[in-house]
Amino acid sequence: MNIVHVMMNSVTTKDEILEAAKREAKDKGLESIGMREIARASNIALGTLYNYFPNKDVLILSTISSIWKEAIEKLEEEKDFISAVSTVYDAILSVDSNYSGFLSAHAKFLKGNDEGKKEMGEAQSELREYLTSSMDNYLRAKIKETMDEDKFSEFILSNIILSALKKEEPEILKTLVLSYIRS
Repeated sequence: MNIVHVMMNSVTTKDEILEAAKREAKDKGLESIGMREIARASNIALGTLYNYFPNKDVLILSTISSIWKEAIEKLEEEKDFISAVSTVYDAILSVDSNYSGFLSAHAKFLKGNDEGKKEMGEAQSELREYLTSSMDNYLRAKIKETMDEDKFSEFILSNIILSALKKEEPEILKTLVLSYIRS
């Protein structure tokens, strides 16, 4: 391979590097992401990679954030809250399936990492907002009798994530929401 060919195929943007990291995570898991492997996969020098990501933790956290954004992009406008629960579950399960063990592996990387928790919080905030926006006026009124809408959405999202970790449809969660609405 000559130098001109290498230069033409080299990655030059942060997004392209993240795509290479996501491919690595998809093929081998988040734990396999290493600076040298991603530089090689991106066809750039290791030093260039460090210009974009100062260390492996930052690269992995950015990859995790990008994967969460993938889940969020899968969301479509729903007409009712129960459908929104299913949509969020399916989106989360999809990224967990595409990036083998994503949910369990990323928790390990976030442990004790304030920046990672912040990025995770931003993704979860978008998911909570999606759930809240799908509430009709009746459900909003029922929720406000006992708690804040955001806390309710946070509770639902936490349980959706637990269901996805277990690979179990959130039917119990849907039943609880329906019974709450009817009470």
